[in-house]
Amino acid sequence: MDDELSSGVWQLDPATRTAMRLDRVRAAMRERDYTSAIIEVEELLGEEPNNAEGLFLLGESLLEVGDAPLALEAYSHHIELGGSDRDALLGQAIARFETCDLIGSIEAAREVIRMDSSVAEAHWYLGLSLERLPGRQMDALAAFSAARQLQSADFPFPLELSEKAWNEALARALRGIHPSVEEFWYGVPVKFEGLPDLDELRKHEPPVPPTISALYLGDPPEEADPWSKRPTAIRIFRDNLARSKDMDEVVLQLGLALQSEALDWLGLVDATELD
Repeated sequence: MDDELSSGVWQLDPATRTAMRLDRVRAAMRERDYTSAIIEVEELLGEEPNNAEGLFLLGESLLEVGDAPLALEAYSHHIELGGSDRDALLGQAIARFETCDLIGSIEAAREVIRMDSSVAEAHWYLGLSLERLPGRQMDALAAFSAARQLQSADFPFPLELSEKAWNEALARALRGIHPSVEEFWYGVPVKFEGLPDLDELRKHEPPVPPTISALYLGDPPEEADPWSKRPTAIRIFRDNLARSKDMDEVVLQLGLALQSEALDWLGLVDATELD
């Protein structure tokens, strides 16, 4: 309801104003404009830090832009306020997995499944976490199977690719990235591996997501030209890439990883800086 000020000017009451701001956040999210959504909801939370709906939408938007640590904070605050709903717990399960907290991800995913066993994504992230723990492979396979039975199109079986196919995918990925990045990797040894080592991922701040497609081996030089001293090798994680829907997605994800790793080594933010 609107309230009239003594001057005769009408002003929205706080509840209506908050509802309108949340509507703007949801509209931005529908348009996949997550940056605008984050800015809008952070302004709201600056005034109402315990707004549960705002915290949930912030978590969802942050997860979409790849900021799992801050997304986890938003989801956790939401849940602390009593918002232990299915969707918030699912977001927390994903964020915990992305920050290498496998046990926390398993607990959150299982709680989602207890509340609603039809949530395929909860089964999927349960499987992703379990397969990285010693002796839990059968449990992981059961979780993956449950996800596929619910949504087979979104959670396909891993691709089975020959060594020749992997080399072809690498060649296609290199041809599709910025020419300077392709040049950067020329002559750098390639190591195809299974899954990345979690202890290594956790050493980074923030932790590197366990689903990473590739990582360089070595440390960028602090003084020397990073073009003259390049990585010892580039490691490509086949088990992660094999969960792509098809070969084209493998090539796309591999290209993105090769470019991202090269830019990180060179201390650049965007490939346009290479032009």
